[in-house]
Amino acid sequence: MKCRHAKNADLENVSNILASAFSEEPVHKLIFPGRDRDSLIDVLRNFFRIYVNLASKYGGIPLTENDAGALVYFRSESMAMPKEELTKIDS
Repeated sequence: MKCRHAKNADLENVSNILASAFSEEPVHKLIFPGRDRDSLIDVLRNFFRIYVNLASKYGGIPLTENDAGALVYFRSESMAMPKEELTKIDS
């Protein structure tokens, strides 16, 4: 399977892919109780978007050629993020 690197225009789609893929995880149902699947996907999309945005700057995001899957990663040296970036994760 071929992959390509996500561009800025792909970041919303990457967030959607991750939100849909992880919406059936039991831990997310515990963290965000009482939500139907569509509502949970909306919450997870916003949750993952923070990491997707950061990975686009400090790592990478390969997408499958048909945009059915994505991998979000951070380079090891990126763990020393500026304080203002870390507050985006913590808020």
